[in-house]
Amino acid sequence: AFSLAGHVALTARVEITAEALWMPEARTADKRFAFGLTALSLGVCRTLSRARVYDLGVCGAVWGGALHAVVFDLLPEAPGDYAWAAASIAPHLRIRAAPHLHLDLGVQVIVPFVRRSFQVSGWKDPVFQEAPVTLLPFGGAGIHFL
Repeated sequence: AFSLAGHVALTARVEITAEALWMPEARTADKRFAFGLTALSLGVCRTLSRARVYDLGVCGAVWGGALHAVVFDLLPEAPGDYAWAAASIAPHLRIRAAPHLHLDLGVQVIVPFVRRSFQVSGWKDPVFQEAPVTLLPFGGAGIHFL
């Protein structure tokens, strides 16, 4: 997955956030299908603990986007994008690495509002179904201006 996020401080401990997430299509084990996700979020972050070289915090967000379904060797009934929405919570550690440079480590805990199941006519089990909870670890670098 690839992500780009922006944070704007409201107070010394509260930030509003916006994020773009792209998870490219990944093929199923039998190589007949692929599924991916493109989404945007809006949220808020709160610093819980602050030390000289790090901050410990948590972010909460609401997500909206498209779940992509690709069919490679069967006749699809409804291929393409499907609306997707979720909520997330993300504990994170921000390390001040240098003046105006920080490193972020954490995990997004994503819960879809509706879990979509993809079926093939005549097959017993779904080809793909979203997990009830997805853990998406992240690491990144950021530049801050204040």
